Amino acid sequence: MKSIITIIITLTCIYNSFAQPYDNIYIPSARYQANLFDTPLYFEKIHSDLISFSSISGRYTSIAEKNKLLFACDGTTVLDKDQQIMQNGRDLLGDRDAYFSSLAIRNVKNNNRYFIFTGKGHETTTEEEGKLYYSEVDLDANGGKGEVRISTKNTLISENMLNMYAYIPTCFGYWLITKENSSRFKVFRIDKNGISANPVISDVAENLVYGYKNGALVYDEAGEMDISFDGKLVVLTYGSLRNYYDLFRFDDQTGQVSFLRRENLDFPNEIAHPIVFNRNKLNYYYLTVNGRSRVIYKVELNEDYTVRNKFKYFEYLNPVNHITASHPFQVDYYNNIITSINWQIIRISEDGTKIDTLSNEQIAPPGLLLGRQFSPPHKVVYFPELIHRDGGDTIKKCPEEIVKLYAGSKLEDVVWNNIWQGDTLEVLQAGRYVMSGRDEFCTYHDTIYVENYIQDTNLQKSYNLCDDLGIKISLPSIYEEVKWHGFEENDPLFTSPGQYSFEAKIGNCFIHDTIQINNLQNISLINDTVICTGASLEVRLDTHLSNIVWNDNNVDAFRMLGNGTYSYTALNGTCPVFDSFQIIPVPEIVFEKQLGICPNESLVFTTPIELTNFFWRDGTQLINNQRIFNTPGQYSFTAINDLCLIEDTITIFSKSANLYEIEDTTLCADISLELNLPFDYEDIKWSDGSTQNSNSFIEEGLYFYQAKSNGCMINDSFNLMKYPKLDPPLNEAFINICKGDSLPKIAGIIWVNPYEIPPTEGEYYYLHTDTLNCTSSYAIDIKLNDCEMCNPVLPNIMYISNDRLLTIGNPCNLSFDLFSLFDRWGNKICELIPINGEINLCETFGSIEDGVYVYTLLGADERDKPFVFRSTITVLK
Repeated sequence: MKSIITIIITLTCIYNSFAQPYDNIYIPSARYQANLFDTPLYFEKIHSDLISFSSISGRYTSIAEKNKLLFACDGTTVLDKDQQIMQNGRDLLGDRDAYFSSLAIRNVKNNNRYFIFTGKGHETTTEEEGKLYYSEVDLDANGGKGEVRISTKNTLISENMLNMYAYIPTCFGYWLITKENSSRFKVFRIDKNGISANPVISDVAENLVYGYKNGALVYDEAGEMDISFDGKLVVLTYGSLRNYYDLFRFDDQTGQVSFLRRENLDFPNEIAHPIVFNRNKLNYYYLTVNGRSRVIYKVELNEDYTVRNKFKYFEYLNPVNHITASHPFQVDYYNNIITSINWQIIRISEDGTKIDTLSNEQIAPPGLLLGRQFSPPHKVVYFPELIHRDGGDTIKKCPEEIVKLYAGSKLEDVVWNNIWQGDTLEVLQAGRYVMSGRDEFCTYHDTIYVENYIQDTNLQKSYNLCDDLGIKISLPSIYEEVKWHGFEENDPLFTSPGQYSFEAKIGNCFIHDTIQINNLQNISLINDTVICTGASLEVRLDTHLSNIVWNDNNVDAFRMLGNGTYSYTALNGTCPVFDSFQIIPVPEIVFEKQLGICPNESLVFTTPIELTNFFWRDGTQLINNQRIFNTPGQYSFTAINDLCLIEDTITIFSKSANLYEIEDTTLCADISLELNLPFDYEDIKWSDGSTQNSNSFIEEGLYFYQAKSNGCMINDSFNLMKYPKLDPPLNEAFINICKGDSLPKIAGIIWVNPYEIPPTEGEYYYLHTDTLNCTSSYAIDIKLNDCEMCNPVLPNIMYISNDRLLTIGNPCNLSFDLFSLFDRWGNKICELIPINGEINLCETFGSIEDGVYVYTLLGADERDKPFVFRSTITVLK
């Protein structure tokens, strides 16, 4: 029989770590705000309840407990209790320069967790969007130094927000009151379920326009907000030049905000910005600015929130003429007003008779000013927790273990499940337990579930010995530190039937239990079997088996099965049996049944596996499992494959191959043969080793190629012959030309650069087409000579004779194109075109008078360069 070892564990939650009444909720008895731009930070008390500090550019949050810092936040960074950057404490989505850079509210369900609200509120135009985020600080993490939880860091909860907010504790938790940059309040409920996703919206606040900026409407900047002691009244100031402030009623049951009235200031130019309620009365204070004058007013209210009395409480001059009233001040828990004047921290008693002064430098690094803390209504609200729990409301216990549920000493009239009274309940049975209790302000209800650690362990209590090898028992993994009675080892081998007991640990619980081992009869299993294609196999399971279930859900012990994989489960007595087997068909002979023969080739066919009784129907015999085919056709055979008859047919067909034939070719000596195979060949190889589709040949010789076309090998060869290269037409060793002349024009040859003037002597190339109609390239040396132009020779004196020709001497191999004769006044007498180098007399030559005449000769010299020759001739009759 199973026995249980019972351990009684007492689970309690005692709040003796909180010595002061305000420490049980988020009204810290010690509150710091510090300049996070400087490290390390310095804090010093002014009063028994610490005050808050901030730089002039923002209001920072710090949380302390029993005069010890827990953490601080400036809107972007979180410091731990040692004033170091907290784990994951960088890069919060906030603003250091906001009026209210951050606000911390304790998690209702866990005293050591806080929500930190940060944001970048817009204070200028409606186009700027302000966003409100929250992150969660866990002070139990990181060895007690705390961490910002990654899972909730920078979670966006609202947009279009001004960075001004306040909060109110209630019986269920808190209301977080925020102000949008519009005519509305957004109020978020914070309870044991966390932060509500759907805020309560009240469209009652005034959205005040006071000008234009860059063509856009400019709205009020964020002012300040505070809540009365009883949580029923909200007061709101504005950041622009307004000489009034507004009061609103707040319903702490629904979260709705409604407009109450507007309070005007005493003077038209006064500005009200800082405002704060008394800690425990319906009184509030506000500070106004008019030039350099600073005045703190006190307003006493009646129970219906009408003004009972208003008077000037304290007045002083500020050394700097600020245009706004954002000079911070606060009221501490002893109703002293604390503010800063001329970098001095002063405290004014409530009756206005006592003033204490402390230099700001004594409190924190230079540059810090006193900053107003965010204070909820100043009543104590206690949120009970039955047992500290992070993940849920369930406690697990071992069998017969007693759990104590403790509601805490601060609640009265505690009742459990409407039956048992008292702050402590001892629980032995699993179940649901509901607590109700009350304190001075609220009645609370909380629920906790108690469950057993050990539920269904899936322990198999009976095992069977199926053979003589014995059996090892594998207990479920939930069992730890297993010890079998009568065995030294923890996993013994059981070889005989009987009862065996053990003890083990499940979580924090110890248990005892027993298993039974039985003998069983041997059974026969089914082996893998081969069958022919299309056949079936008769299968009969062992008659000792029962509760048979096949893998196809069949339950029969006798079956006809085809090929496939089969398995079944059954019982051999009480022992589970599992078997699997395969019915495998004789392997199909896989081979190509359509085979092609290349032209002028034969085909070798090989059987894919070793077959017996192989017969071709045309009577041909296999040799070494092979047959050679030379002609197309259909060939059938029969064979035996593992006792199975096979009949099949092979078709042999002719393949076509594209052969590119290359003719023998004769080319000129300097011409190469370019070939490009026109078909899509594979495995191309030329006789010169090239494997490309195209090739070039220059030398005479016998060439060939081979390739594959449609899987068939093809080849072709050709002769390349060359015409002889004849002697060059220019046999001279060199040619002389004058410097500056072009290459000479020679019949039958073409210079490679025919119009280029040779700059230097050297070898120049020319082309010549011979009698075989082959054009070849040759080279010849060019030498350059200094040459002077020859002049034609004409007589200086001519006698008139009608039958006489004028002959020009031509020693320079000149050619003449035109002869012109002019008198001394420039008149043209005649113009002749020379014939065969001779010039006939002009027809008018005989009629001219004696005298001296000018003539010109136009033509080309021996280098074929044009020239003009001018001279005179004397004519005598």
